[in-house]
Amino acid sequence: MPGRLLLSLMLPLSSVQGVDLAAVAATSPRPALCRAGSAPSQVWDAARLPALPHYCLAVARGYAALSREPRRALAWGERAAALGKKEWGANELRGRALARLGRFQPAYELLRPLRGSLLSATGSVHGLWAFARTAAVLGHHTEASEAFRSLISRAAFVHSLSNRQELFTEAGLALMHDAAISPAEAVAYLKRAEALPIPAVNAHVLMGALGLALYRDGRVFEANEIRRRAPSVWEFDSVPDPAYLTPADRAAVVAFLAMSNDAAIEKDAWQKFVRLAPQSRWREHAERRLSQLP
Repeated sequence: MPGRLLLSLMLPLSSVQGVDLAAVAATSPRPALCRAGSAPSQVWDAARLPALPHYCLAVARGYAALSREPRRALAWGERAAALGKKEWGANELRGRALARLGRFQPAYELLRPLRGSLLSATGSVHGLWAFARTAAVLGHHTEASEAFRSLISRAAFVHSLSNRQELFTEAGLALMHDAAISPAEAVAYLKRAEALPIPAVNAHVLMGALGLALYRDGRVFEANEIRRRAPSVWEFDSVPDPAYLTPADRAAVVAFLAMSNDAAIEKDAWQKFVRLAPQSRWREHAERRLSQLP
């Protein structure tokens, strides 16, 4: 099994028949030195790179564990980093594992130097997504917006519809924080999430975020219609929050869903939002709403 895993990691992209090679590259996490076509004269040069097969195997095992066992993936990433020379790099694997574990600051510190390559046309889509999430959670809104816009343009490489729905929802929430971007753009992404032909995985978050974006964009009638169709605000007490939902965003979405339904919950949620996001572009907007409540 390890041999098969390592062999698959070392297969050149040119061996894939009938597949857009740019698309393959965009979704492949393989380090360049683990691609057989990248340096034919050096990849298996045991005298110069004796640890390379072990490095590539550690990276492969790390990515295999990433979705279900991020702690194990991180351990493999640390092993790869110890085996590899500085320029080999296992930082994307380590950063993605840390992001999955909710350790956003160290994840950001590992992924931020990779930003240029992740944003390139052949950069790893899921690596860029991890960077976008860490930037958004930590309040680096301009970087998060740039990363999410790039991800949206490559959404076809996110093959699962449920994952694509999550991407559009997360992007919509993140872009609302960037003062240089109209909330109408966030509305567009959230509507794309709603339009996908699958049940919403976190309908209360998606519909609440869409309604909130419309409300912030001054489209009150549409926002009210979304609230009418959205799940109850009590849904937040019955299911875990998705990883991308920050406490401030959660408070704002709860406040929106509670409007016209429960003034006490709405007031408490807006107050929490103002407290959690004192520098937000939407602070005054929330305070105006608070001034209208008893």
